[in-house]
Amino acid sequence: MAKKKWISLIIRLVLLVWTGNTLLQAQSGIFDRTGIVPGHGSFGSLPEENIDLFTGNVTLRYRDIYLPGPNGLDVEVWRVYNSKILKDRQSGNPSVQAYHRSWVGLGWTMHMGMV
Repeated sequence: MAKKKWISLIIRLVLLVWTGNTLLQAQSGIFDRTGIVPGHGSFGSLPEENIDLFTGNVTLRYRDIYLPGPNGLDVEVWRVYNSKILKDRQSGNPSVQAYHRSWVGLGWTMHMGMV
C-alpha cells in the first residue's frame, strides 16, 4: 500500500513540474518585445532613433523616398532597423529562437506606407 502512495506522489510531482514548465514557456517574455514599447523609457537624440532603456533594443527609421501627392496623399518609403532580431533563451528551450528574414538585410524592413 505504501508503494502505491509513493508512486502516486511521484506521478503528481512530475505532472506539477511539467505543467509549470510549459506555462512558463507559454508566457510572452517582456524582454522579447520588438519595436517601440510606450510603457518603457526611451532615449534618442534624433527623431529617427529610439533606444529602449529597459531592453536595450535600438530602432532606427530612415525615410528614403518622399514624393508629395495631391490632397495629402504623399508617397513615402521608410527603411527601419530593429536590433532585437534574436529572442532571449527560454527555460526548457536551449536554442535561441530564429529571427525574421528580410530581403533588405538582417534586422532591416521596408515600409511603403499606407493609403
